[in-house]
Amino acid sequence: MLIQAGDDFHLTPTYVLGAELARLGKPHETRIYQTIGEQPGDGHGVFNKAVWLWRPDVERFLKQWL
Repeated sequence: MLIQAGDDFHLTPTYVLGAELARLGKPHETRIYQTIGEQPGDGHGVFNKAVWLWRPDVERFLKQWL
């Protein structure tokens, strides 16, 4: 599962990795969430600043694929 906030530094790697996983037929999800800060790059901390935002999706994904 690939996750970033919309105001992370650079979203391209998530899109590139997601496309490659899709090409390989691997189960995955790519999620770009809303912005979580006021400054460019604030979204880089999505994993510790906004657990409430991504946790339900990650739990669902893990339940489905593990």
